[in-house]
Amino acid sequence: MIRFQDLTACDVMTPNPLCLDSDATLTEAEELLLSAGVDEAPIVGDSGEYLGSCSVRDLLLARRERNGARTVGGLPKRATPTCSGSLRLAQACQLMIRERSRRIVVVAGGRPVGIVSCTEAARVLACLEDLSHARKPWNFTPFEEGTHPEESALGAGGI
Repeated sequence: MIRFQDLTACDVMTPNPLCLDSDATLTEAEELLLSAGVDEAPIVGDSGEYLGSCSVRDLLLARRERNGARTVGGLPKRATPTCSGSLRLAQACQLMIRERSRRIVVVAGGRPVGIVSCTEAARVLACLEDLSHARKPWNFTPFEEGTHPEESALGAGGI
């Protein structure tokens, strides 16, 4: 039986996150974030090291305020909390709460290797709750984007 206290950040992270080069223009960063359907991504330097994070909101503010930044590296640095892949998921959740962040960048050797978001943590908890009642093996299959569990069950002949 998989137990919440045994799970690590590496177990639930989205691996190989989209990263923005620090020399990417604001327009390039905006296009990358929007085309990938994410609202924030780690910024990396020339050797791939984590420098901070950039969100769509940061880009919109930079355009509105016209602060002179032409590249992602020129934006004010906003550090999303980081952790190693071996950090227990419970501790990662506590870190997100303490830092008032919706995500954590998982790093190895100073480079981003994954992202753990509140959504991923909630999905794991939902699966573990299901398992505690059904006593079935863990088979995590995320819902299609934009659907709800009830819709998925209805479409599969359930409920």
